[in-house]
Amino acid sequence: GALVDAMLSGGGTLRLCNRIKALGVETGLFNWDQYASIGAAIRALPATTKVVVGGTSLGANEAPRVASHVYPRKIDFLFGIQPSLYGVKNLVPSNARRAMYFYSPWWWPVTLGFGAYQWQRNPANTSTVMLPRQTFLPHPGDNAESVHKPILDEIAKLLK
Repeated sequence: GALVDAMLSGGGTLRLCNRIKALGVETGLFNWDQYASIGAAIRALPATTKVVVGGTSLGANEAPRVASHVYPRKIDFLFGIQPSLYGVKNLVPSNARRAMYFYSPWWWPVTLGFGAYQWQRNPANTSTVMLPRQTFLPHPGDNAESVHKPILDEIAKLLK
């Protein structure tokens, strides 16, 4: 089985979680600042459970923090939808196997920096496969099929 913890920021995130549930995956919704609660839920899972962590906006900033919080537990897939330049710039730790993030380079008049941050790996991390995706969507950009499909495809791969 797999668990997805999505840190809720936009209505599209809820829609995405419902689509993930339709794949047969257990999901949980949390506020972007509840990384400790998410970490506790992940640590309580059996070691054989595949884990996916993702978020939108400030939740995308915090998704790498969740992975760090449960280190050395493996996070099979980490995703972020438009992390903000104004949030904490948490680094992707080595326990994340694959990390996909969507960012928008449009500053004016579309994002004003919300959604423009690009994740970075921890300098000691040489193992995480980074999967950056540029989008030209207004913030938070979490309701677009061009964002949902790659995330759903990655999760479907985990379920095989």
